[in-house]
Amino acid sequence: KIHFDDREQAAEAATARMTMTAGDIARECGGQLSGSTDAVIARVVIDSRKVAPGDAYVAIRGENYDGHRFCEAAVDAGAAAIIVDTRGEWPASVGERATIIQVDDTRDAIAWIARAWQRAWRSIGANKILIGVTGSAGKTTTKDLIAAGLSPVRRVHKSEGSLNNETGVPLTLLGLRPHHDAAVIEMGMRGLGQIAALADIAEPDIGVVVNAGVAHIGILGSAEAIVRAKSEMFSHLSGPRIAVCPADDPRLIENARAADRLITFGDEGDVTIVSDVRAPAPDIATDITLRIFGETVAFRSRLIGYHSAENAACAMAAVIASGIDPKVAAAGLARARPATMRGEVENIGGRMVIIDCYNANPLAVVRALDTLHDRKGTARAVAILGDMLELGDHAAVHHRDIGAAAAARGIHVIATGELATTVAEAATSEHDTAEVASDPAHAATLALAATSPGDWILVKASRGARLERAVQAMRKATT
Repeated sequence: KIHFDDREQAAEAATARMTMTAGDIARECGGQLSGSTDAVIARVVIDSRKVAPGDAYVAIRGENYDGHRFCEAAVDAGAAAIIVDTRGEWPASVGERATIIQVDDTRDAIAWIARAWQRAWRSIGANKILIGVTGSAGKTTTKDLIAAGLSPVRRVHKSEGSLNNETGVPLTLLGLRPHHDAAVIEMGMRGLGQIAALADIAEPDIGVVVNAGVAHIGILGSAEAIVRAKSEMFSHLSGPRIAVCPADDPRLIENARAADRLITFGDEGDVTIVSDVRAPAPDIATDITLRIFGETVAFRSRLIGYHSAENAACAMAAVIASGIDPKVAAAGLARARPATMRGEVENIGGRMVIIDCYNANPLAVVRALDTLHDRKGTARAVAILGDMLELGDHAAVHHRDIGAAAAARGIHVIATGELATTVAEAATSEHDTAEVASDPAHAATLALAATSPGDWILVKASRGARLERAVQAMRKATT
């Protein structure tokens, strides 16, 4: 049994079904099975509220919750199998109504099941391609761009949002269906060995490293360790084993030689940005021209900023690696739109607000400041900057750097968060005094007071700062 997005896809898949039984699952994850081995599993889910008849429910144990508490709810919803760990507790009635598979660790189990599922997906067609994407900044946007570039000729499955960790990657892979002929899987990293582990599950044909900045330096300790961690993608490729990385990073290029083929992007790369990427005002768009192995293509992107052109070049490199014509890929890239809180532009009270507060690290913040500076023209530019997290002992110096970067670009800074004073002091210059806000709502008030209709405002911080509250406050104050 397979769930499909529509009936046409069901007809196409009739001759090539992907199926998995409870017995298959128990064998893949080395589990002890009680109940029917022949129960056919429709999907594998970890949220009991999303269980449908025929699903397998995996009880994940987290820091703040224990999925074993919801086993009975999953069975009530029609779960055919329940996957639990040996320490879990659940009502005895659950085992009477569904197959129980006991494993040592349910997170490991879902990874093994996902690997088996993507291998089954590959086995039903010779034209399947899987692309893995990681990077310190821009990996989610690049993942979406790759999917858009593939979409004119391939039916693409991709990671939703930022489902890129040890649970998100397996869940994404388990969403593969027979009608998909391409998958784009985002892989996050918080330590050495994590990209390798995720790549072992997904087994990408094409491995993309967008960049290797200093995000997570507080965890890994050095820029060199970050490069090693990101480069694990290149040594865990499958199939044609194609690597994609920036042309201006010799560290990544050296590590990418572990692949069978390397395609670079950026200045002097195989895919090169060759034009001014600023669209004429007042368009909220970017004109991009790329030279791909000597062939030139141009298109207008709804994503703004030079870094968006770099992400588009990276995406183009990955798409052509899969065998798609550059002009066809460009048509797909032109249709891409910014994801929520990842460079969206909204008119709030006549101000153009760049909402880019899903995540932040030093490289991403400087890129966002460059975009703000480029887009403002003769208008005033204000940046609401919150804390960048996971920088450890390096936090103070990196926050001073972004304050100084804003001052150098003539951008007025309103800083909020634990390191607000550090940012504001560095952002204060002989021409401008930065401000410190007590919270996001206060930052919104200061930003509106410092600007007039026609001016530009950037909102940027790590996700934990929840700086979207400043956006919400600006909307409320201007409606």
